[in-house]
Amino acid sequence: MSLRAVISTAALAASLTTMSVASAQSAAPADAVESDLSAPISTSPQSLIPAGSAIAPAPAEALSIEFVDMVIEGSFVSVRTRKTPAGVVEYQLSDIAKALASKIELETTVLRYNRAQDGIIMSIDMADGKVRANLTVLGKLPDFEPRVAATAWIGLNAVSVLTGTHVSEDKQGRTVLTLDKQLKPQFGLNMWVNGAPVDAFDNEPRTIGPILLLPLEPIVEALGHQLTRNGDIITVRRTEDQAEIELELATGLVSINGTARGVTPDMQFADRDTLLLPFSAVETLTGTHVKLQPGTNRVEITLDDRLSSTALPGERVSDEAAQTPFTPEALRYEVSDRGPVRTEFSSHWGNYNTRTRVETAGGLEDGGDGLSPAWASMDVQSLDGWAATIGDYTGSYRELAGVGQARIRGVAW
Repeated sequence: MSLRAVISTAALAASLTTMSVASAQSAAPADAVESDLSAPISTSPQSLIPAGSAIAPAPAEALSIEFVDMVIEGSFVSVRTRKTPAGVVEYQLSDIAKALASKIELETTVLRYNRAQDGIIMSIDMADGKVRANLTVLGKLPDFEPRVAATAWIGLNAVSVLTGTHVSEDKQGRTVLTLDKQLKPQFGLNMWVNGAPVDAFDNEPRTIGPILLLPLEPIVEALGHQLTRNGDIITVRRTEDQAEIELELATGLVSINGTARGVTPDMQFADRDTLLLPFSAVETLTGTHVKLQPGTNRVEITLDDRLSSTALPGERVSDEAAQTPFTPEALRYEVSDRGPVRTEFSSHWGNYNTRTRVETAGGLEDGGDGLSPAWASMDVQSLDGWAATIGDYTGSYRELAGVGQARIRGVAW
């Protein structure tokens, strides 16, 4: 037996199948088998299906899908496309959304696109072609064919509207999608905290749309605050007023000293891992004002006036003051020819503030007797919280109300 024709692998497999079926049914003579092999062999796809078998045909939609290379924000992305019966090219929005760090949702006849750049939910109602930004109707897509159910297959114009991109072509004929300038993040910003530059190389500030994001940790450190984190809850203890400001990263709920006060906006843009937060959240936590100087890349962060004028309490001040030597502060006096002469001297030494007061019995015209001290005291006040008086003491909080005296002499603590 010899075959003059060249038989393809697929055709040979089909003919071998035919042989096995024939041999199973009856013991056909060898010359009959040779006759079958010498007959013309069909190479159609249907010939690969055994007789009596059934297979569902592949959908026409799946056969029409083609992958094309697009340039999305400078990166090459393989995107699925297909052609409608009318010849219109449609793009799979989920492929483009992934490249732009966004998400899509399908619900009944509505296609939603959660745009990561500005947090706006863009949507198309497939029933009428209306486009909405959040709940505001922006218009209707031109030449839109209504559909009974939502789908992520849309035209290039709809892709541009939902994603906020501009469509163009490069020299190789590839479709290029470029985000609008208002949606592009802005980097290269410099932070200044209370007039001093602050470095944040590994977590630099940036803008996303109209939202300014700032790294919390270097700002807290520059202000001398204390930052703690417990899961998704961060707490900042401010140095100036010792207030504890708590922020829940998942919801944006702000609590001051354990009392809930409200929700800070734009938390959907926050990076929870690096604590890159919207500027409004940073202002609330640190008690500062944030301002991006117009026309520059300089971000000014300054303490609120009510905090910047407050004396620093706690161990930080005590540690610094403990090394202070004896320092005179002020000498005040009042001289009169008719009334007493008064002198007051103030100073500080380490953790103690002192004040010495002397008051005479009469004025300058009264001579020596008039200038003898009638009232003298030395007040001592410690940063640890206690105060004492040596000499004459005047009650400031009605301490002497029960004894019928305005002044006493001795030691008071």
